[in-house]
Amino acid sequence: ETAPTYTGVGGEYAPAVDLYNRVINKLNYQSKAMQLAFVKNTSSNRVSLPKPGVVTFDFIDENTLATPQSPATSAANLTVFDARGEVGISNDLLDDSPIDVAMEFSDFAALGAAKFVDNVWLSGHVGKSIGGLYAGVSAGRKFTVPAGQTIAPSHLQACVGAIDPLVPQNNLAWVVSGA
Repeated sequence: ETAPTYTGVGGEYAPAVDLYNRVINKLNYQSKAMQLAFVKNTSSNRVSLPKPGVVTFDFIDENTLATPQSPATSAANLTVFDARGEVGISNDLLDDSPIDVAMEFSDFAALGAAKFVDNVWLSGHVGKSIGGLYAGVSAGRKFTVPAGQTIAPSHLQACVGAIDPLVPQNNLAWVVSGA
């Protein structure tokens, strides 16, 4: 999404682009989904990502041209959804405050947005037909601690024990959600 601009009433209280960028930067820092995902901005509501076909490799001799390839390709079409939050701050608070309330508030806005993004990423969203990551993880690779219980050492032991030792450590990501 592109940064909004404000020219109406109240626009003089905060530089909207700076505030928007601050929230987005904090969101990218706080959200696990935003850290692990392929994140790109778009002004469209649909994105087509190319999926290459099979590409083959082989050795060639010096001064020999490579065999041209024309692998079949397709695209994965992704629907982009808008998500917004709103919190009212009175003009009196903005006028009377000795600090920049809008910029300080960006911390809370980013944390709220990060919780929303991570929850949708992990659990999905029925209303938008978004499947969550949790449903796609195979049995034995996910662990749920029942509501009202605390995470016990046995839970962590079982979780760590389920990691395939052949997976390189730099390819692992721990995702913990309160969802």
